[in-house]
Amino acid sequence: MNYKKISIQDLLVEVGRNCNMRCDHCLRGEPENLEIDFKDVKTLLDQVEFIGAITFTGGEPFLYPQKIIQVIDYIMEQEISCGGFYISTNGSVFNMALMEKLCEFYLYIDPDEDFQCRIDVSRDLFHQEQTPKPKKLFSLFTFAGVRGETTNPDYMILEGRAAENGIGGKGRALDYSMEFSLDSDCVEMVYLNALGQVLPDCDYSYDSQRNMEPMSIREHSLEEIVLTYHHEEEVLDIAV
Repeated sequence: MNYKKISIQDLLVEVGRNCNMRCDHCLRGEPENLEIDFKDVKTLLDQVEFIGAITFTGGEPFLYPQKIIQVIDYIMEQEISCGGFYISTNGSVFNMALMEKLCEFYLYIDPDEDFQCRIDVSRDLFHQEQTPKPKKLFSLFTFAGVRGETTNPDYMILEGRAAENGIGGKGRALDYSMEFSLDSDCVEMVYLNALGQVLPDCDYSYDSQRNMEPMSIREHSLEEIVLTYHHEEEVLDIAV
């Protein structure tokens, strides 16, 4: 199928919903035994000509190394321009094959784009105790680093377990309207969840995502999804 190509400033791929921790501040909620179908990622990427930065999220992303490797390989095989990558991990799981692939991806990344390549290894006050060995291995790579000693609970997103546990309250309010932010020919953010659904933001719990009933990339083109929910005062020009 021929698609009109779209540029995405920030593409986030929810590779899976399982996690090896049960942190009180988790905005996702309870872990789920669900991982993304690569066909859904492929379908979306076939409609993309440029990615400012791609984020692999979850769940705990490092529980799904082969999924991430698959996505990276496809981006490079299809020669999709990409300016950076990002992963946030709880730091308790390490996979050398994935790190080697990220090094390869790092060399592929367009050096002219003003984005970063980074793995944030979390060490905030809400996370459970972790063994030091995985974090020591992460430190071998210049694009991986520890993200802060603490996190201010006032700015936690009131979703998932954080909402259930009353952690937070001053963080930014979420918009559940499904509106995609557009700037000429570029979509600001696209979030592809593990169900193959497309959302305009990444900070929703699994329950909120279900309640929002987002459109599926299996049933609709990316163009159709974005244009269905775009801001009325903005125009998306995605003609090839």
